[in-house]
Amino acid sequence: MTQHRALLALVSMLACGPACSVGWRAEFHEPPAEIKTEEVSAKPTPADAPFVKLHTHDGEVYVLERWSFDEAQHQVHGYGLYYSTERDMKGRGEFDVPYERVALVESNTPERIVHATSLAIMGAAVGTVTGMGIYCAVNPKACFGSCPTFYVNVDESEGEAGGLQLRAEGFSSAVAAALEERDVDHLGVVDPPAGDFTLVMANEALETHFLRSVEILSVPRPSDAELFHTRAGFVAVTGREAPMRCHGLGGDCLAAVRDADELEYATTTDGRDLASREFIELAFPARAAGSRPVLVLRARNTLLDTFLFYQGLAYMGAEAPRWILRADSEGADGPLVSLLRGFDRALGDIEVELWQDGEWRSVGGLHEYGPIARETQAVELPALT
Repeated sequence: MTQHRALLALVSMLACGPACSVGWRAEFHEPPAEIKTEEVSAKPTPADAPFVKLHTHDGEVYVLERWSFDEAQHQVHGYGLYYSTERDMKGRGEFDVPYERVALVESNTPERIVHATSLAIMGAAVGTVTGMGIYCAVNPKACFGSCPTFYVNVDESEGEAGGLQLRAEGFSSAVAAALEERDVDHLGVVDPPAGDFTLVMANEALETHFLRSVEILSVPRPSDAELFHTRAGFVAVTGREAPMRCHGLGGDCLAAVRDADELEYATTTDGRDLASREFIELAFPARAAGSRPVLVLRARNTLLDTFLFYQGLAYMGAEAPRWILRADSEGADGPLVSLLRGFDRALGDIEVELWQDGEWRSVGGLHEYGPIARETQAVELPALT
């Protein structure tokens, strides 16, 4: 089994999570010489002045210092500046912009936009994480930093402490509609009691999220089997056994991976190459020839991915909205989306290899896991010979 060291740094990275201190920023261009001075305010715009930028589908921008969203008429009414696709200012005044023209709303006070429920809203902010500049965006189609978390109410009769327990995280890096994807998480609920089943969804970091739907999947199972999901569907597992040996970069790791408990195997990232790989070798009791073993993995990511993701947005700077609009205009199969997905490919999944017929063979892997809740997935292995 191989995986990148970046995906293994669980304990140390989580202990120094980001403390994001946000300061809002407003940026206005100076009017061109051909605009008469009496048409614009002689007073300079304060750096912290609230604003709304309406990015249209054809590339134009309205920068409004006063605005209102009319959900009944599906229009934005406002006063401010109007820019062409070349960012030449065409004038200042009152504008009525139909929702159908608006591709993205950008604001340095997104918390004040409470009625524009049918528009994509992005917050323009500057923050710091461990001393480095981060461009933090809030987008209804994105889950930044803290994705939605899901809690199950556990009864004390189940042998655990009663009350709400964290069981899943709706992890996603979809900063654009073209990056949206379905996420399936293992809740670990077996034979729930008759009647209502309560699932609590929390917004840990008070961020803006957009979820198209949340569904509870119930799958029938044999009485002697446990159910887990794979990349292809669901699989019933019987006779689960812990590994006999585990060896990784840090030496013996059996105690950390043997049981589904609070212990985690973690190593630090490579100081020179974040994409360098680490190999973890697991040995299991022998199985009869012809049997189809299943490897059940339980893991969570580090905050390293989150940090690198934010830093990527920081490099975009004020151009971040244009990149997001471009991704949506090109679609899920467009070149920019492929480039953005390359970030995940570079850091990699947890890849599983099986020693068979004298060589290591790739048989699957684990992906879609975030830094908060532990994700449980199964990898079906080929029949033993």
